[in-house]
Amino acid sequence: MQTNFMVYYSKMNNVHAGDLRDISSVSSKNNREHDITGALVQYQGYFVQVLEGSRADLSILLSNLMRDPRHSQIILAVWDDLEERHFGEWSMEVVQLGREAEPLIAGYGFDRLFDPAQMSGRELWEFVYTVAGPEAQENGFVAA
Repeated sequence: MQTNFMVYYSKMNNVHAGDLRDISSVSSKNNREHDITGALVQYQGYFVQVLEGSRADLSILLSNLMRDPRHSQIILAVWDDLEERHFGEWSMEVVQLGREAEPLIAGYGFDRLFDPAQMSGRELWEFVYTVAGPEAQENGFVAA
């Protein structure tokens, strides 16, 4: 079966720390059942997420996200075939970023305000991979 990946970003709607724990817990369980892997990054009022799985499962998940009241203005930045998983260790890694991310976003041309709409799909993927991928701790980032 062909594996795909998608990268999207959205504005957060009234999301609190407890909501992030719930998202992590529920998503981990559901994603394991459907062989979906990925990472969710929360930063400056945005979610940026990379998900890997079958086309059918990702389509259903995207449809569910579109109805989730914690998201608004969901933008699908990338949907493509995947040769190998990069987030295979996690059914759902959740990373909540703070000021430690400012040097990283400066590398994408932002002063202090993050705007994923100004990033390419590839840059969004790299951003998530840097803060949530296998080398995230070496890069100075840890999961929420």
